[in-house]
Amino acid sequence: MPHEPNPAPPRRRLTIDATLVVLAAVLVATTWVRVRTGAGRPLWFDETWTGMIAAQPTFADFIHQCRLELNPPLFYLVTWLTAKLAGVSNAALRLPSLVFSVLAPLLPLVLGRALDRQSRLVWSGLLACWVPALWFAHDARGYAMLGFLAVLNTLAFVGALRRPGSAAALAWTLSGALLILTHYFGGFLLLAQAVVYVGAHRRLALAAWPAVIGLVPAAAWIAFHAGRLADAARLNLMAYPLIGSDHVLRLLAFVVGSPLLVALVAIWAAATLLAMRLSGSRKPVTAVGYEPLLAVAAAGGGLAIVVALATQRPILEPKYLTVFVPGLLLGLALCASAARRVWQTAGAVLLVLFASGVMLWRQQPDQRETVYSFEGASRMLMAADTTRLVFFWDHPLLPIEDADQLGQVGGFFLHRAGRPVPVEPVFPGRGSDPNPLLLAQAAPAGSAILWVYNTRVPGTAARAWPPVIGARDPRWACRDFGDGAIGILACTQREHGQSPR
Repeated sequence: MPHEPNPAPPRRRLTIDATLVVLAAVLVATTWVRVRTGAGRPLWFDETWTGMIAAQPTFADFIHQCRLELNPPLFYLVTWLTAKLAGVSNAALRLPSLVFSVLAPLLPLVLGRALDRQSRLVWSGLLACWVPALWFAHDARGYAMLGFLAVLNTLAFVGALRRPGSAAALAWTLSGALLILTHYFGGFLLLAQAVVYVGAHRRLALAAWPAVIGLVPAAAWIAFHAGRLADAARLNLMAYPLIGSDHVLRLLAFVVGSPLLVALVAIWAAATLLAMRLSGSRKPVTAVGYEPLLAVAAAGGGLAIVVALATQRPILEPKYLTVFVPGLLLGLALCASAARRVWQTAGAVLLVLFASGVMLWRQQPDQRETVYSFEGASRMLMAADTTRLVFFWDHPLLPIEDADQLGQVGGFFLHRAGRPVPVEPVFPGRGSDPNPLLLAQAAPAGSAILWVYNTRVPGTAARAWPPVIGARDPRWACRDFGDGAIGILACTQREHGQSPR
C-alpha cells in the first residue's frame, strides 16, 4: 500500500488577551496624563510648606521643622534629599510625587506573583486610572508616595498571609512602618491587617512576633512627635466636618475616582453578578485565592474604623483615604478575575470604564487647590520692591504655630528668588479684628501685607472680620489672588512701588 502522508498538525489559534491590550494602552495614556497634567500650576499653600522644609540647609534644621509639622517626616525627607540635587523649583519639588505615581501601577506586575495573572493586570490598570492619583502626580505632598507604599504594603501583606513566618511578616511590618511615617492613617490600615493576620493564623502569628521590630522606626518617631500632636489635639479644631450620611457619596466617589465611576462600577458589578448567576457559578473565590481577599477585607476594615471615628471627631479629609484605596481596588480586580470564567472580557470592560473616567476628568481637571496659592501674590510683592513683609496665615492652628517657621513659609517665594526680605508673622488674639493689627505692623516704609485665609474653615478670622485694609487706610492698595472663600490678599503702600493691578 502506498504510504499516506502524515496529517498536518493543527494550527494554533492566535488568542489575544483583551485585558492585556487594554492595560498596555491604559499605562501609556495615563503616564502621559501624569507627566502633563498640572505641571505648570503654581505651588498651592501646603506645597509651599513642603518647599520650605525641603529648603532647610542642614539635617538638624530639617528635623526641627519636621518636629513642628503635624505630618510624619518620610515624604519631607525624600523632597529634602531631592532638593540637594535638583533644588526647590516647582518641578523639583513635585518630581518625587511624579515618580511614585508612575511606578505605583507597575508594582502588581513586578511584585504580584502571589496574585493570579488576571488580577495583576486589572489591578495595575485600576491603579493607573485612579483619578486622584493623576492629580497627586503633580502635587508636592505625600499622597502619591502614600499610594505607592499602600500598594507595596498590600502585596507584602498578601505574602505574609500566604507564607506565615517572621521573614514575610517583617516585610509586611516594615512596609506598614513606611506607611505610618508617610501618613498617620497608615496606622489604621496596619491595625486592621494585624487583626486579620492573627485571625487567619493564630498560633503561627504568635510565632512571628519578632517581626514587630519592623515597626520600631514608626514608634520612635511617634514618641518624638507626640507632644506636637497633643498640642493640635488640645485645640479641638473643627477644620473638617463630622462625617454623616450626606458625606458617603463624596467619600465613595474619592475611593472609586469620581461620582460617575461609582454609577458605572455599580452597573458593571450588577452585570457581573448576573452573568455568574446565569452560568450557575458557585465558587467565585477559588480562582483568586483567599489571601488577597483577606487583604481586601483589611483595607475595608481600616476604612470602616476611620469613618466611624470621623463621625465623632473632625479628622477626615477624603484624600486621607488614599492609604486604603489600593486594597479596595484590588477587590474590584479580584471580582473581575473571578468573573472571567463566565464573562471573558469582564476585566477589560472594567478598565475601559475607568479609562473613560480619566478622559472625562481630563476635559475639566480639578483646579480648586490652585487658587490656594500665594506664588502669584509673591511675584506682585517682588515687583513692588517690597523690603519687609507682614504675613498673616489666618487659620485656627495659628496659636500653636512657630513664628520662625511661619516666617519661612510666608517668605518662601521671595527667598527662593534671591530676595532676602524679612518676614514678620502676625498672631492676632482669638476674637480680635486682624485689620488694625496688620496695618500697625506694616506701618514702616517698604512694608507689604500678605493675608492668607480660607473662610470654609471654622475659626478663620476673615469669617468674622473680612479684610478691609484699603478701606481702612487709603494709602494701601490690595489685590486678592483667591476665589472669594479662599483669600490670598496682597497689599502694598501706594507711595512705595507700583499699585496692584
